[in-house]
Amino acid sequence: MWFAYVDESYNDAQHWVVAVLIEHTHVNDAQRAIRAVVAEAADAFGIGEEAELHGHQIFHGEGDFAPMKELVRARIGIYANVFRCLVDAGCSIVLRGVSKPHLVRRYAYPEHPHRVAMTHLIERVDEFVGPGDHALLIADEHHETQSTLLRDLIAYQEIGTWGYRGHRIGNVVDTIHFVRSATNWLVQGADLIAFLALRRATHTETDPRAQAANDALWGVVQPRIHHEWCWYP
Repeated sequence: MWFAYVDESYNDAQHWVVAVLIEHTHVNDAQRAIRAVVAEAADAFGIGEEAELHGHQIFHGEGDFAPMKELVRARIGIYANVFRCLVDAGCSIVLRGVSKPHLVRRYAYPEHPHRVAMTHLIERVDEFVGPGDHALLIADEHHETQSTLLRDLIAYQEIGTWGYRGHRIGNVVDTIHFVRSATNWLVQGADLIAFLALRRATHTETDPRAQAANDALWGVVQPRIHHEWCWYP
């Protein structure tokens, strides 16, 4: 059985969601490995032992990572070490995005972009798992759409998804288990992937060193990406 850890990242241009899929036998080891990365950083750089891994905060040296503001290489190192923990756990990654301006232009009453992207993500996770196996979704809280997404999954399991790839969801089981990201290290790992995916898709780096660092980080997880696509309605 697979656990699919889900988080989002967005700006005015695009909305992305990511599922980090890890087989249940590797989940606890992966959680411990990521906790160890934070513990080591706390000892070395003075951040809190309960620091929450947010891609935006690590990237900019803000929030829990403000004590590391001037330690650019060290922050990149934390990012890379978390990615390696996920890769070592044998993760597979599904990424879906949607263009927000295109969504607004195409539909008179567009759905929330998170709902759209989650529908596509659920389809791809269902296809990845395949017959004879199952996936359980564990997602960061999303108060704007949470109730709607719970009802959506029921409908997808009973009737099917919409669109040209519409099908009945049979391998994603139970419900969506929404959790506080602060209490789940693997959801935090998904946040780091989602943030970097969005930045790569929508931001042009002016500093070649930053571009090189982003490329190196993405190179760690790229071999584990099963599917990556942004929809332009």
